[in-house]
Amino acid sequence: MDNFNQRTPGIFYREGCYVIDTVKTVRGKRIHIYQRGFSTLEEAQNTFPHLLEERLSAHNLGAHSPTFEEFIVEFKAYRGHHVRPSTVMQIDSMARMHMGEFSGKRLGEAFAPLNVKNWYRGLIEDHSVSNQWKNKIISASKKMFEMAWKWKYIPPEDYTEIANTLESVIESKRRGKEKQIWTPRQLDRFLSVLPPDSSDEAMFRLFCALGARISEFTGLTWDCFDEKKGTIEIKQQVLYHGVSTFVLTGELKTRESYRSCKLDPTTYGILMEYKQRQNPIDSSEFVFPSTPKDKHRPTAKSTLRRKMETYMDKARVPHITPHGVRHTKATMLMAVCKNMAEVKAAARYLGHSATMMIDTYGHAKEDATSAILARLEKR
Repeated sequence: MDNFNQRTPGIFYREGCYVIDTVKTVRGKRIHIYQRGFSTLEEAQNTFPHLLEERLSAHNLGAHSPTFEEFIVEFKAYRGHHVRPSTVMQIDSMARMHMGEFSGKRLGEAFAPLNVKNWYRGLIEDHSVSNQWKNKIISASKKMFEMAWKWKYIPPEDYTEIANTLESVIESKRRGKEKQIWTPRQLDRFLSVLPPDSSDEAMFRLFCALGARISEFTGLTWDCFDEKKGTIEIKQQVLYHGVSTFVLTGELKTRESYRSCKLDPTTYGILMEYKQRQNPIDSSEFVFPSTPKDKHRPTAKSTLRRKMETYMDKARVPHITPHGVRHTKATMLMAVCKNMAEVKAAARYLGHSATMMIDTYGHAKEDATSAILARLEKR
């Protein structure tokens, strides 16, 4: 009769002898470890570590210490099976921009607890990095250190000390600080200073009409524009890998981000005239390319921001970020919604969930409570 020895998982007593029979997952790879014929439990227990090391070596998974750069390549490949491509690119960007002190070192040295503590302290004290972004870096680094421990690149005691060191930056929810937006009159002033019949007029008219995320907007190609229906389909975005290398990906932020947006007549007319001037040869060309000669490269986000700054100065309106335009559109839509069905339609237009739309922009309907109470009194 086979007996499973509870004190030593993976070691069994079968047919008169002890047997090692288990599967270990090492650095994402499942390794089967099997050997039979041990006369005593102690003999099987003593052999198990040597057998594991032998199997790891056979699969090139030994506990060698790669360089930080080699580890990042390995880590990205592993995470690529579990997260979106945009997250993998974010990991690479974080490693290069915010973990430079580990560069060129073997992982055992790079991830020594003292080195990690110094890196963490430097990150926390870096005022050029927002608290929100610091939290993202810390969250990603926690997963890196965890995988370095699981892949046996750093000892358990080092990982424990590192894990106890890392804490997210405490960031207030900014309850008293409202989002930076324009009033309808300020938006009209901004649009009025755009040069007529220009690419900038078409770009910012469409940007303000859609209220899209900047990466979604710069990723628009002509096949996203349906002339007959007068709609723009949001189905892709531009992600930058470093300063100049970009990727056009169909992976968007959320499931609700995939949407079709109906254009108002004025914006539609301006976009049609702009398309005639552009005369695109194929539908894969970007709607707003970086240069007239390079239509397969999108306008850089920094270019859009710089131009927006210029026109805000000219219009004498408050300076807001490109994402502030999205907040402006959302607030204006919420202000005119009369019922839940219209709130859901506004949320779909922006690529939000209805719940998120209400929680974030519900303040736009300041008279909502009074209206509800008034209707209740009439019953």
